[in-house]
Amino acid sequence: MRKLTRAFRRGEEGQAAIIVALAMAVLLGFAALSVDVGYFMWEKRALQNAADAAALAGALELPESPYWAEEAAQGYAYRNGVGQNGWTLERVDVSTDRTSIAVSVAHPQSPFILARVLDLVGVDVRASAQAAVRSPYRLDNVMPWMLRRSVYETTPNGQKVNLKYDARDPERGNFGPLAIGGRGANVYRANIRDGATVELESYYDTEPGNMVGPTHAGLQDRLSQESQECDSFEEVVKEEPSGTWRIVGGCNPWLPGGEGNRRLVVVPIIDDAGLAGRTQVQVIGLALVFLEDFECSGGHQCTVQARLVKAVAALEGPEIRLGPYNPAVGIRSISLIQ
Repeated sequence: MRKLTRAFRRGEEGQAAIIVALAMAVLLGFAALSVDVGYFMWEKRALQNAADAAALAGALELPESPYWAEEAAQGYAYRNGVGQNGWTLERVDVSTDRTSIAVSVAHPQSPFILARVLDLVGVDVRASAQAAVRSPYRLDNVMPWMLRRSVYETTPNGQKVNLKYDARDPERGNFGPLAIGGRGANVYRANIRDGATVELESYYDTEPGNMVGPTHAGLQDRLSQESQECDSFEEVVKEEPSGTWRIVGGCNPWLPGGEGNRRLVVVPIIDDAGLAGRTQVQVIGLALVFLEDFECSGGHQCTVQARLVKAVAALEGPEIRLGPYNPAVGIRSISLIQ
């Protein structure tokens, strides 16, 4: 009887050892699998970062140059590891309307390392991104002057335009000023100093009269706050080899740290219809300009000139609203949409 009991116990111990061994094998397998899955998740994030960077770089060149958009996207993809260690660039496509670009990258059959003990070989790891050009339809930092559509459409990038005319320019009492948020010299001067907020398709009254004193005072107030690092056109605007113009981040007035740039502003675009007295006009576009020269010495003399800028810029702020790309808006932004 004792021999039978000892034999039975040895049998139980043997079965327990087998169960423990099997459990250990399963646990080791799961541990190996979890390590590999963690690596695949890291690789997925890295591929996603590469796809995001490539799509954003490509979108900078849109809509003017689809060719340069694809070149830039490919360059940024390879700069971020694509083409190495099994990573491949699967797709770079510009949309038919030239306002967005899609990028796909992958590591086909990314190999398992520890989980090979489970007879697992590899898994496809992929990432994709799409970036689009967007235009603001509501924007702050707007000056109370107007630019005619014909001037905006025919003036080359970087050339000067007149925003405020002197009284010798005949337009029946209208010399460029707009009444944004109210009428009168005080509101007009404050809008020059601080900038106003304007939305596309809104209506505003013209502000008749030469407004010599308020124009001079408003510009003096505004430019007294500018930084020396952002007071010239060359410091603020850079032209890429592809021909795309962009706003330098440290001098972007719509980003934190760019408040010292007091010359890069927006002016409403209006139709070319004649103006007489106090006339209501509709904002049909928004032009980005760099304030250059002004002379308001009294009497009839009061002019303001600026350089027209059609450029890419990051836009942040509670007053800003972005919509689809609009060629009537001279400033555009890019963002990931997928």
